[in-house]
Parts: sequence; C-alpha cells; structure tokens
Amino acid sequence: MNAEDVRDQGSDAEDSGVPEATSSTEANDSAEAPSTAETAEAAEGMNFADLLTDLGNAAKDTASSLSDTVGDGEAAVRAGLEEAEGTIRQHPLLAVGIAAGVGFVLGLLLRGSGQSDDV
Repeated sequence: MNAEDVRDQGSDAEDSGVPEATSSTEANDSAEAPSTAETAEAAEGMNFADLLTDLGNAAKDTASSLSDTVGDGEAAVRAGLEEAEGTIRQHPLLAVGIAAGVGFVLGLLLRGSGQSDDV
C-alpha cells in the first residue's frame, strides 16, 4: 500500500458521511491515533531510508569498481614507463632524435605564423 492509497482511503471515509468527533473525548481519542497523513509520511520516510541505503550500497560498489580500475591503469602505466625506459637505454641516439623532432614540431605549433591578424 503506497501513500496515495492511504490518502484515498482517508478521503473515502470523509465522503462516506461518517460523523466527525463532536465531544472533547472523541476529539482527544482521534488525536492520539495516527492520522492518514502521518501514516503516509512514515511510509514515505521508510521508502526514503531504503533509497538512501540503496544509494549508499551503490556508491560503495562504484568506489570499489573504480579503485580496481585505477589500480589496473596504474599497473599498465608503470609497465609502459618501464618499457619506454628500456627502449631509451638500448637506443639513446634514437630517443634524443625523437625528442628533438617533437620539440621542433611543438615549437612551430606554439609559435604560430608570426603574422599579425590586424590588417
């Protein structure tokens, strides 16, 4: 039973011609019993608590998965760096030539055309 069903039952009871409490004792008795609105709020509160619990569990699962992925990525980067270091040690002149070429190309790109756009 959801909150709308509880509200509908409350409105059905009002429409059915059930007399309202007229004496102070009847009014006090009805104040002690939880109203349909309070029951609906309690049901929504429990649903909200369940949602928060589910959200917390999903966050824990996601964090665990991300931690595993980051660990795998870190291991791959370390392996790549070790391989690159080994290649540089085996072929130092090739490494210097590649670095010089990359530096030259980056210098050209960053320098631009050298002409002003103001005409």
